[in-house]
Amino acid sequence: MAKIIAVLISWALNKQLGMVTLATNIVTVMGRNIATYPLPDVVLTVLTTAAKRLQDAYNARKNGKDGKLEYTKAAAALNVLLHTQASYVDYTAKGDEAKILLSGFDVTSNEKVKKSKTGAPSAVGTNTPGGGLLELSIAKVKNATSYIYVIFLGIVGEVIVGSNYVRTTTDSIIVTKGGLKETVSFLTIGTTVTVLALTQNAGGISPAGPSRTKLIN
Repeated sequence: MAKIIAVLISWALNKQLGMVTLATNIVTVMGRNIATYPLPDVVLTVLTTAAKRLQDAYNARKNGKDGKLEYTKAAAALNVLLHTQASYVDYTAKGDEAKILLSGFDVTSNEKVKKSKTGAPSAVGTNTPGGGLLELSIAKVKNATSYIYVIFLGIVGEVIVGSNYVRTTTDSIIVTKGGLKETVSFLTIGTTVTVLALTQNAGGISPAGPSRTKLIN
């Protein structure tokens, strides 16, 4: 079951003033709720001093190398204090959202939502305009971000689907990150190929759709 936790922070350089705002809010809100948080791991006066240091360093960040270095150090120091305080809130509140909000932190969940794969596509549309070309088309599949086309060049083998790859056990051409229409060139005229497709999104790769054979001319 997902547990509600305090928001932990990873700050980019352009977000560091947000650290000051958060630290100030924690000092204000936690200071009003001493009964809930009587002995914080980071004393509120220490957090106030660290926030002021970062604010001052931000204002002086363009004052040469020393100013830039102090800005970096002040941000790193406040970042550590905020993470320490977030851990304290987590083990004190024990997943109680109302208690976490009494700390000045926002809340989130440690549940990782697994994204679902899309379903298998329909059979691939094929057209052979001549000259060893093979034109492929597929009906759009909901939530698919790309399509994978497999063209067997003779014996139809097994399609092996991994978390982020497709391979086959016999000779084939595999088109990855394909669109709804793709063209494959330089196929041997007079041969018969077998074509199928799979879909892909952030959740992974779908099973293969039905196959279709085509004579290359």
